[in-house]
Amino acid sequence: MIDVVVEDIAAVALLDHVVHNLADMRPALKQAVVEVYARTREHMDAWGQDASSMLFAWPPLAASTVASKEAANYPDPTRPLYATGDLYDSATSPDGPYSFQIITQHQAVVGIDWDEDGWQIPYLHQYGTTRGGGSLPARPIFIIDDRLEGQVKQILGDAIIRIR
Repeated sequence: MIDVVVEDIAAVALLDHVVHNLADMRPALKQAVVEVYARTREHMDAWGQDASSMLFAWPPLAASTVASKEAANYPDPTRPLYATGDLYDSATSPDGPYSFQIITQHQAVVGIDWDEDGWQIPYLHQYGTTRGGGSLPARPIFIIDDRLEGQVKQILGDAIIRIR
């Protein structure tokens, strides 16, 4: 075993400060969740075509899907991942009908829990599927691009070194 002894009073105070801040990261995690919702809203508002996340670009809807949405009188039948607004609201806000979030001292989980006939709707859109006899291309809802990653790292880093 190696013992490390820090005798510099300022260094000890700084280490105590960091340990104190790491004990409960909930305020910073809540702030990071706000950024996740904002980035998801931006991505969905751009119909998955925002330049900073082209790795997650959505293909256009099939003509049959547009026709089906027109027949159902949805407000914008050509808009991907939008029919009634439930998926959009659940992905971009903690107040959507299927939104959930779990925030503990050291972890934040944000998601959508929407099960329909045994199918997790967000999962099918996020990753696509050919199950059930059809073909649904992946249209990622939640993305973690360089910009969002940088914002979250900044929030968490600032929280760790913030002055009480």
